[in-house]
Amino acid sequence: METAVSVKALEPGLLHDFLDFFDRRAFADNRDWSACYCRFFHAASLGAWERLTGNENRAAAARDIAAGRMRGYLAYANGRAIGWCAVDSKSAYPMLANLSAITGPGDEKVAAIVCLIVEKDHRRMGIALSLVEAAIDGARKSGFLSMEAYPRRPKDGAALSDAEAYPGPRSLYARLGFAEVREAGDRNVVSLKLSR
Repeated sequence: METAVSVKALEPGLLHDFLDFFDRRAFADNRDWSACYCRFFHAASLGAWERLTGNENRAAAARDIAAGRMRGYLAYANGRAIGWCAVDSKSAYPMLANLSAITGPGDEKVAAIVCLIVEKDHRRMGIALSLVEAAIDGARKSGFLSMEAYPRRPKDGAALSDAEAYPGPRSLYARLGFAEVREAGDRNVVSLKLSR
């Protein structure tokens, strides 16, 4: 029997659900990243990121969500959050400027997906697809002209672990019509035109 899944845009009233997901399930199989709270791309530099603690990241996420400054979508099943897609204007993510050749002119008109995480027990069930579809719809309604994502490339032909694939797999983006634009370090930049 399939579990019904719904997707909701992040807003201040969903702060508890976001924190519950990141506190308990987001990185249950990848404890090394459990301190992130989806703050990596909000950091000004790698050096600044490395100085932040899990408690600081959690508090920053809580502040930004309460103030309506953190954007994304939560997927729900059985009344609890089981997935997350971080999406906002490229200009909202300072860390993108530190990743070779990813940023450029007009970034405020480009929506960027930087994180796509699904709880381990719900992976490979179409939840990531539902999250990205909601992100596309929301970005289009918000007037963005295009959307980018940054899936990682495997090293030496080896498959990526679920942890390494946190930006989402290339195959998912290709299925939704994203075209590969260029390579940037260990990532591919893929883009989807949103204007009609």
